[in-house]
Amino acid sequence: MKKVLFSLVMAWLSLGYIVAEEKVKETDKKWEIKDNRSPTYEPQVSLSNGILYISSDGQINNLSICMQSMTGEMVMEQTYITLLPGQPYLINISDLPSGEYLLFLQSGSNYAIYSVTK
Repeated sequence: MKKVLFSLVMAWLSLGYIVAEEKVKETDKKWEIKDNRSPTYEPQVSLSNGILYISSDGQINNLSICMQSMTGEMVMEQTYITLLPGQPYLINISDLPSGEYLLFLQSGSNYAIYSVTK
């Protein structure tokens, strides 16, 4: 009985390593709101099934998006993106190997850095 229970516990624990959880965590940000007359909207980032969703409550112009591996290798770069309210910008990263990445978003002097686990 103990062997069966031990085998079940080990199988359950190893399942966590097989099915990795995708997540996005903000690590650094400087996204300033200039004044009430011209609001600056912050982007929101989420990840689901290998797709990054970048969205905003308001329009963000000239957004640069780049992603690099933890070794510093640039794996994706897109520039001059316009985020429109209610229309998420999708980036398929399902072909990237599983691991940790850094996602950089910049618009003018505003920036945000995210840690992405795939």
